[in-house]
Amino acid sequence: MEKLNVKQQTDKALGRLRTLRDDIRVRIHLGGMDLQDTLRDLEARMDTAERTAKHASEELLVALQNLETRFVQLGDKIAARVTEVGCKDKTACTH
Repeated sequence: MEKLNVKQQTDKALGRLRTLRDDIRVRIHLGGMDLQDTLRDLEARMDTAERTAKHASEELLVALQNLETRFVQLGDKIAARVTEVGCKDKTACTH
């Protein structure tokens, strides 16, 4: 029963990662090459995680949660950069 629970949690974590990845892909063209390199690295790690997900374990779940955190951090960096670029023209800022 625990194996099934870990498998369900793994599937949900992979789903969240796919959503984050797809959102970042849409916004990445506004960022620089460093953000694109970071995304490629995270995507490679995600590919590895997806291949090993069929052997769900607690260790994999922790790794997926850490990867999810890194995707969120990359999304935050992109948002900050977009805000920074957009606010160089003071009339574009709402604050």
